[in-house]
Amino acid sequence: MSTEEPLGEVLWTLAGLRGQTASDLAQTGWDDPEEVRRRMNGRMGALVEGALTAELGGTSALDRFGLRVRVAPLDLKADGTGLTQGERVVFQQVDYHSTVGIDRWSENPQLRQLAAGLLLVWYLRDIAEEAARPVLWSDLWVPTVEQGRQMQRDYEQIAAMIRNGEHLDSTGEVLATCPRHGGGWDITSPANSDPGSQDTHHPTLEVAEQRAWQVKRRAVEDILRDSLCAHLGGADLEVSGLLGVIGRDPQAGLEQFLGRSTSPR
Repeated sequence: MSTEEPLGEVLWTLAGLRGQTASDLAQTGWDDPEEVRRRMNGRMGALVEGALTAELGGTSALDRFGLRVRVAPLDLKADGTGLTQGERVVFQQVDYHSTVGIDRWSENPQLRQLAAGLLLVWYLRDIAEEAARPVLWSDLWVPTVEQGRQMQRDYEQIAAMIRNGEHLDSTGEVLATCPRHGGGWDITSPANSDPGSQDTHHPTLEVAEQRAWQVKRRAVEDILRDSLCAHLGGADLEVSGLLGVIGRDPQAGLEQFLGRSTSPR
């Protein structure tokens, strides 16, 4: 695809990933059989990125629109009756100085990618064979007016905590922060924390925790619900009930669900 292709072509390509398994994505993204075998049990995010890059003829089409891709898992609930959002969606490391120096989230270099839009891809993680895990849904998310306002409130609350010398936590309804390290952070004695968890670039604290920006797990589930309702119809379709749409057995019902969900409306 040339860089002159419209955004709609990018979104059509993204929608084409629905129903593909990790094995399918590996074969789309790489030609060498040995590399395909090595990749198919790898991280789903890398597989999606590789397949999109191959289908779009490079990353330029995404870069031209300022879009980034994030992949999120869906898990079966403990009782096996529904699906739930598996994880939050994480971005770049928090820059403490820029956060207190920039008033709006949409102008922060670590976050302004969200204002341009985010290509979100969800896959079913609760399948033992990694190569068989399928992409369930994908869509372009651009924050709504209300989401943008809530993100601004979240951002201002986080910035205030930094100015006040408070250690950050998961404060925020849509936009929040989370640890970005392998562990070893000691909030009671920050200076004695594992060096890999420390951030020494902070306007008021000598040692702070390395943290990353995130869209909170519940907010990501709301985004998925809104996307499903917009494309499939109905205002009462919850993520927890998605299993009822695709069938009691996720793999058995997947083909029927995807045939319905990818049909042009």
